[in-house]
Amino acid sequence: MPNYSKSCLPGLTPYQVKEGETIYQIVQQFRIPLEAIKDANPTVDVEELAVGETICLPRQENFPSCSNGKFYFIQEGDSYYRIAHYFSIPLDYLLQANPNTNPNNLQIGQAICVPTESPFAYCPPGTTPYQLKQGDSFYKLSQVFNVSLESIIQLNPQANPFQLTIGQYVCLPFDWKYFFDQSHRIAFMHPRGWSKVYTSPIRYEGESGYFEVSSIIAAPPSEPSNVAPLKEVCESYAHDKFDSYGSNPEIVDMTIDGQQACLILPSSDQSDDYNNKASLIVKFPKPYVIGDSLSHYLFIVANKKKIRGIANTMKLLNVEKDQTLSKTQAENLVRRALGLANHPEVYIKYDHTVNDQYLIHVFDIVDNHTATRGWYLVHPMTGAITNYM
Repeated sequence: MPNYSKSCLPGLTPYQVKEGETIYQIVQQFRIPLEAIKDANPTVDVEELAVGETICLPRQENFPSCSNGKFYFIQEGDSYYRIAHYFSIPLDYLLQANPNTNPNNLQIGQAICVPTESPFAYCPPGTTPYQLKQGDSFYKLSQVFNVSLESIIQLNPQANPFQLTIGQYVCLPFDWKYFFDQSHRIAFMHPRGWSKVYTSPIRYEGESGYFEVSSIIAAPPSEPSNVAPLKEVCESYAHDKFDSYGSNPEIVDMTIDGQQACLILPSSDQSDDYNNKASLIVKFPKPYVIGDSLSHYLFIVANKKKIRGIANTMKLLNVEKDQTLSKTQAENLVRRALGLANHPEVYIKYDHTVNDQYLIHVFDIVDNHTATRGWYLVHPMTGAITNYM
């Protein structure tokens, strides 16, 4: 049966797995590197595909080698300069990682390699380059990353701790690398030794801790514009029915890339079963279609000693572009709102645009005739659905 709920990034092609087909056969058939397919489907275990499951495939003739990085798929408005800025890597380093790609002719959906290894020769092995942001100081960085102030000063003899400038690079006394995921539009740093253990939610683990990435749906499907405010969401998660953050968790308001966010830090009576669990909730710049749902908040869970470092290095991808929903995404939202995700016999199709909103037709085919169930307007920026009949 067709999977109507699968949403792919622009430029990537949905592909439905056939009976008896494995990911390795798909790799050979389309000549797509396995790692590129994994990076295009971060919430799917592509090595355990089920018949009828839909995955997203990048389509191009040549893929760059990417043994020391991750594949990134070009979106509307992207440039090498912009991508290098997001991932805090020199532009030259991005060019070197993609020698056969023309940076002046990037195509939506095209795969390029973003290096996640440290590109800064002046940072000794086992340390991490860090670009200073507004409000940063060596003392603040020592608190955020749980390292000594003296170790940061000794590692950066060329930097005057009292004359730091925004955008300046310094070396920090630990070894972290970038994680990024386009489905959630995020990038942040984590200890290099952590590796993926689950795909849904995305979870990485290592000797020093872990993190999980997921999203929060904060509005009912039938009323996608009725989004719960951040304060309410943070309070709800901090005081969950399991007391997973203890009886008196701390909620810290903050901003990330200009977006409202909160940290949930556990109280001293947190149960050992939750292993110093802390969380970060970030309001998306706009609702994003992730999988088959319209999500409103990013949700990161990590151990307490690492959550501030993750938050301090986090960047939101594509914030300034404020992309609109595609027509296919609007169709999928209507299908979900009407409870028809498991009814492919019902047709849900974009018809035309009315007052800058998508008009979606819901109908059956009866005796070769169209039997209309309803017409719905979908706002391309908010995902709000209204009855047009």
